[in-house]
Amino acid sequence: MKKSILSAIVFATITCSVNAQIPNSGFETWMNMGTYENPDGWSTLNDFTTAASVYTAEKGTPGSPGTSYLKLTSKTVGSAVVNGIAVSGVLDPATQQPISGFAFNQQPSALTGKWQHMIYGSSQGSITVTLTRWDATMNSRMVVATANKVLTGMAIVRRQTKVNFSLVGVSC
Repeated sequence: MKKSILSAIVFATITCSVNAQIPNSGFETWMNMGTYENPDGWSTLNDFTTAASVYTAEKGTPGSPGTSYLKLTSKTVGSAVVNGIAVSGVLDPATQQPISGFAFNQQPSALTGKWQHMIYGSSQGSITVTLTRWDATMNSRMVVATANKVLTGMAIVRRQTKVNFSLVGVSC
């Protein structure tokens, strides 16, 4: 049975290395959108903030490892703060929630990666991963596992760090 991984990632800066299971996990390939770039296979709010010349997702260099990384920054647009968000798949800009992810048929126990986080105002960052399966009877996605890591204050993780999954009471 297929599972999808939906990665809603909200934090200041990340460099992710997950053994190439997540498409473009090292943020090495980017699509030129004219005045900005988006990481291939990832959705950000850049498409919706470009009219204000504000970009919450930017390419940073050098990566660790690799040549680049994804830098997410919450920024002010008018009187509102727009979160730095990236979703491996499709992002709903209105709800700032993932709509879809990518097919995945394994049962991981953790997500490993590297990140750096610096707090913006009183907001805190987080890394959230949700594994789902499609239920044809209910015609909807069912959550089978989640992982969440809250990032507070200032944190620099220079080594591989794990975010463990919690299984949800839904059978696969």
